[in-house]
Amino acid sequence: MIVVLFFVMPFCLALTCGDDSDVNINDSDDDASSDDDDAGDDDFCGLITEKWDLSCDGELDRCMLYSYEGALRTAKDVDESCDGLFDICWTYSYDDAARLLAERRDDDCDGTPNWCRDLTYNSDGRQLTSNVDYECDRQPDECNLREYDESGLLVADQWDDFCDDIPDSCTTYEHDSMNRLTARYIDDGCDAQDIICIYYEYDSDGNLDAWRQDNGCDDAAEYCWEYTYDAGGNRISEYGDDGCDGLVNVCNSAIFNFDGRRIYADQDLDCDDVVDTCWIYEYGC
Repeated sequence: MIVVLFFVMPFCLALTCGDDSDVNINDSDDDASSDDDDAGDDDFCGLITEKWDLSCDGELDRCMLYSYEGALRTAKDVDESCDGLFDICWTYSYDDAARLLAERRDDDCDGTPNWCRDLTYNSDGRQLTSNVDYECDRQPDECNLREYDESGLLVADQWDDFCDDIPDSCTTYEHDSMNRLTARYIDDGCDAQDIICIYYEYDSDGNLDAWRQDNGCDDAAEYCWEYTYDAGGNRISEYGDDGCDGLVNVCNSAIFNFDGRRIYADQDLDCDDVVDTCWIYEYGC
């Protein structure tokens, strides 16, 4: 399995996705999915609708509707053309401690899931395993195992592409004295040879200020990102530099309401002040 982690996609960056893209790897929200699967613990006023305008021309191209039980998100229904008909339906279930136990994707919303993910937790309540079953036939196809240190920080995880107890990709993590993630090392093949090194930096307020990705771990970064925040600590802009040569290639921005909830985001792939993709977020309050 070749792992390449660079963020030049027209969506699913930290400003436009659920907080799975956050640097905090020690909560239950950071996993293989781009979905904000435990959004209920973000606040009591959950995201209800998410609308994508892939050309920022005022015509909606993708619409999503979220449902909750109490503060826990239980469903996400995706309308791929915003025609009022759902094309993909996601469901989520939790244990008594409000931890995500299962995630299901139904590709035609006919009640039969086509993709399944199940999670387990250790005695401290931290995610231990995450197993993906591509056909929901109770035979997992991709297995993830996490390892923590004595203080509960994630220090390593393994990805087993065939769930045959032979790991295919291994990642180790480093933290600073404030328990913040400072480095992530990806070893494709688990042969003690890191092929991707990612480093994180923080501002004086503790916000993620920048990160850089070094493919080959040769001290020559290929992808660099920097962030800015408003007075409330909300991330309002992201700048991506493909090549880390000082030339910004991707510009993302976001607008938050007075409650600190993101209500709008956009992406300018050329940083030419012409936005290419827009997102609108609506909440149940």
